[in-house]
Amino acid sequence: MADHLTPQQIQGYRQRALDADERLRVSEHLYACDDCRRLVKSGIAPTALADSLKADADESQVDEHLTAEEMAAYVEEKIDAEDRLFVQAHIQGCTACAFQIKELQQFRAILSTYPEEVYAPAVRPGPFQRFLSRLRLSDRRRLLPMLGSMAAGGLAVFLLTRPHPAPPQPNIARQLAELQMQLEQERAESKHNEVKYLAAQEQAKRTKAELQQQASKLQTSQKLYAMANAQLQQQGIKLKQQRLKSLDAPLLPPDVQNESAHLAMRGDAETLNKPVATYIREAQPEFSWKPQIGAISYTVTVKDEHDKPIRFFSTGSATSGISPRDLPRGRVLSWSVNAKMPDNDLSKLLGTEHFRILSATQIKAVDDDLTFLKQVHLDTPVMRGKVFLRYHLLDEAERQFKLTAPTDPKAKFQLDVLRRLRHPEPTNPQ
Repeated sequence: MADHLTPQQIQGYRQRALDADERLRVSEHLYACDDCRRLVKSGIAPTALADSLKADADESQVDEHLTAEEMAAYVEEKIDAEDRLFVQAHIQGCTACAFQIKELQQFRAILSTYPEEVYAPAVRPGPFQRFLSRLRLSDRRRLLPMLGSMAAGGLAVFLLTRPHPAPPQPNIARQLAELQMQLEQERAESKHNEVKYLAAQEQAKRTKAELQQQASKLQTSQKLYAMANAQLQQQGIKLKQQRLKSLDAPLLPPDVQNESAHLAMRGDAETLNKPVATYIREAQPEFSWKPQIGAISYTVTVKDEHDKPIRFFSTGSATSGISPRDLPRGRVLSWSVNAKMPDNDLSKLLGTEHFRILSATQIKAVDDDLTFLKQVHLDTPVMRGKVFLRYHLLDEAERQFKLTAPTDPKAKFQLDVLRRLRHPEPTNPQ
């Protein structure tokens, strides 16, 4: 933007006809330029600004501007006819002074709308003020600079010739007393700080001794803990070894530990598949058998150790079925299958076998042993089969051993042990 606003910009800003960007640039220029801001606020036509700037640029047109007192006297009509003609001649060639006089006239018009205030009586002017009031405005303008120069010269002579007072003498005794008092305070503070330092040093020694005692106790506790941990580890290793060793021997109930009781559990039918001469964990076991040629339906009967029927259910033509209700645990039970033939109203007995359902305590022991195998990272089919064999869970043990029997000699050996348990050789009497 140029040094000053153009008349079109001023007119557009007054009438709010500028766009947003142009109005922003004009506002920023008005914030920095007093002349343009006064012109916008006044009622002077925009062309007056150009005339004023032109008059200011041409210093040869006027020698100097009117003073504030001359403008105020002209506006308030307190000058004589000769001075009035002088001011009017000046503002015809000086747009800046004309602009300021117009502002003063507008301000005086605004003040005239307010009520007049009552002031205290004015002070009677002195001889010098009366002398100046009698002078014409042109003579006053020439006299005032001379009087100012004379007053400045007289003030300089007074300052140079006046007697200089002697500098004040310092009170040495008072300064020495203050220094002595300050020294005593510093000594007292130093002694107090020394006592505090000694006390802190003693406290640090006591704290260090306590820390050393605690460190010694901690070392002793760590040694005891390490010894106890080593003993526990040794005991744990021994317990693991003993527990792993115990898995090699079947843990049979007292009523099947001897051979006669074990043979008593076995049946003599080859048509029944499972459970056959084994222990099981399920209270509702699944019974299965081989199909009978021509059979219409099958009926399963479960009896207790006294040969008393406790369950009786039909499976239709299916060759397997699950007990509809829980069977008693911890007891030797027998089961048989009757097949109904089409040419006979009677049923044909396919065979009888025995089994036992583990008690809740024995089932928990089986689960604990299986968990133990996982903890010692020995959860293999052979080790799981040993656990099932230990509790005489022959069907589950057989499934585990068959997983690795083709490649693992240990699994083959355990299958031989399981086979001897299922089909023990009878002992010949001597």
